[in-house]
Amino acid sequence: MEKTLLVVKPDGVRRGLVGAILTRFERIGLQIVGAKMLRVNDVLLEKHYNKDEAWFRKVGESTIKFWEENGKDPNEDLGTSDPVEIGQKIQGWLFDYLKEGPF
Repeated sequence: MEKTLLVVKPDGVRRGLVGAILTRFERIGLQIVGAKMLRVNDVLLEKHYNKDEAWFRKVGESTIKFWEENGKDPNEDLGTSDPVEIGQKIQGWLFDYLKEGPF
């Protein structure tokens, strides 16, 4: 038997979509064998997300490229043009978002 983890992020929980999402899976014949709601903290997030400088650099470089392609100055908008710092900022924003509520 295959197992799959389904994560409904805080905005989906806040919008009341958990039941509708689970129903879609059941409708196509998948069986829900467990469910758990939890709130995350920095300790849990740090276990699951990369702290590698190469990853931060990759995320930062992609962000800089996107900003520039759209005529924006990353240094002006993000306060830095260093890809590693930008990657760290983005991960910080992600952590803040994921801690907003249960999922």
